[in-house]
Amino acid sequence: EVFGIKGKVALLGFEPFVAEDKRRVAKLMTFYWGNPAELVGKTYRVDAISTNNEEITLSEGKLGSALNSENAHVLHQYKPFPSEGKWKLSFYVEDNLFEEFTLDVLPPFPKTKHYILLESPLEINIDKSTTININSSWKNKKEIEVKLFDEKGKVVDQDIFKQDVIDYDSSSNAQYFIFSGKLNFPKQGKWTLEIDGEQTQSFSN
Repeated sequence: EVFGIKGKVALLGFEPFVAEDKRRVAKLMTFYWGNPAELVGKTYRVDAISTNNEEITLSEGKLGSALNSENAHVLHQYKPFPSEGKWKLSFYVEDNLFEEFTLDVLPPFPKTKHYILLESPLEINIDKSTTININSSWKNKKEIEVKLFDEKGKVVDQDIFKQDVIDYDSSSNAQYFIFSGKLNFPKQGKWTLEIDGEQTQSFSN
């Protein structure tokens, strides 16, 4: 599956981007369709502008040859989007505008001082117990307690999240831990999480 304008330019295996997040922009494949002689080996640049007129160059480099049905491709990473909302992506080849499309960037992941969710609340099922993952590079704990509060401060669900993965950040070689558990968001609304005694800011789902 690709996201964008198939037959022109599109992202392969797209997951919605999240503001301030480095993970979902760390390894992207972009396909280009057109005349291979005008694409392969040529310089590319991807710029983005938000509805608030924030501008950022997400990536630049050189295009490689075809892998599948496209005529050129690039395996690259984007800089993190600085804010949520609608962003227009402009794809340039040899400084000439090749194509543009718009996408939605989700709000930043809820986080505390030492913990951050790995899923956006907007992607979590409503009124269904759903597995949620939490990342931390703080302490090597076997488990952490997680509580879900509604906007009135009432606990609506809680679980003991168990350590599931120990891994290393490829850029910094820092160790990090992933904890998994289940929570049920009973409806759409505003929520707060308490993770191992630390609270997130209020967020919506």
